[in-house]
Amino acid sequence: MDDPATYTAAQVLCHCGRPAERYTRRALVPTALDTECVICPRCGDVSLRLPGAPTVLVYADDEGPQGGTLRVRLVVRGARTGPLRLGVYVPRYLRADCAVEPALHRIRVAPDEDREAEFTLSLSADTSPQAYYLTAYAVQDLAVTMARRHFGVVPSRPGRACPRLSTST
Repeated sequence: MDDPATYTAAQVLCHCGRPAERYTRRALVPTALDTECVICPRCGDVSLRLPGAPTVLVYADDEGPQGGTLRVRLVVRGARTGPLRLGVYVPRYLRADCAVEPALHRIRVAPDEDREAEFTLSLSADTSPQAYYLTAYAVQDLAVTMARRHFGVVPSRPGRACPRLSTST
């Protein structure tokens, strides 16, 4: 069991609206960094950040059509006043079928106000209908935050079924 001096937890709300747990894992050696993570029973790992880093929430539809777009809205609060860089990326296996625009946002933030930025994921018509995820990141000074959001790609035409495995008896 973890020592309470190195592990603290609190109940928070996930961006999906369900209860999640935020915990801080304290490093035991000076060369490792403390980390704060939010875990949701539905979404899994929601965010990972260094203490003193900005907070980021990711809002997007649960599904996007093949050949369509998915709008992603980030809500960020800086840890201190100053410039912050925001971006969104998708895993390597989706990059050939998905373009993220714009590549980067640079905004000014303050610790007492939420700021928003929007990104668009353009999905190609060849994108396989299945579950994917995107990762948003925010960097202020040397502090980094990453937040993950799951989404699905669905067939673009009504009546077009997803390929399924055949079941033989």
